Amino acid sequence: MIASALQYVPNYAAALLVRGRIQLAGDKRVDAVATLETAARLNPLPEYRWTLADALRQVNRVDEAKAVEAQLVREGADDPRTLALFLSTRRVDDEKAVDLARQELKNRGDVFTLDALAWSLARAGKVGEASALMTRALAEGTQDGRLFLHAAVIAAADGRPADAARWARKARTFRFTLLPSELGVLRTGIVTSPRA
Repeated sequence: MIASALQYVPNYAAALLVRGRIQLAGDKRVDAVATLETAARLNPLPEYRWTLADALRQVNRVDEAKAVEAQLVREGADDPRTLALFLSTRRVDDEKAVDLARQELKNRGDVFTLDALAWSLARAGKVGEASALMTRALAEGTQDGRLFLHAAVIAAADGRPADAARWARKARTFRFTLLPSELGVLRTGIVTSPRA
């Protein structure tokens, strides 16, 4: 499917992003970086830059990753939901993430925006509010690794270890959809508080 899309439109940024994520998940890190550099150049939205930065970190090009992340934070306001997720996942600016997600919820009241706000609140130490929002997000039945990851960390922080373990299992089922920085949270963030 991706090859067909790229054959029809050789520099189709969305297809390149997917290809890069597949390469990253398949441990083809150097190939992933090359693909994602092109994708992010063609479409510099936060999701593209976040994925590229994670790929760069995977090949120990940390200074370049930091530069991409700085651009993401500086110029990412056109996608406040993804910027909020990035900031919260990387623990860059928890309060800014909450503000971005709250604003975005006024425009997009979908499952993924509820999740972004819940995740941002949890990372800012507002676990009770985060837990209530995550319950709403999960009620739709959406099957998504990022959603399950956040649910697991929030449940653990809220003192619900059985729920945390259940959501962590589901997140692991979808681990191929998670970015390396999110996989790091999955490995270490389930048993610790989001503020740890």
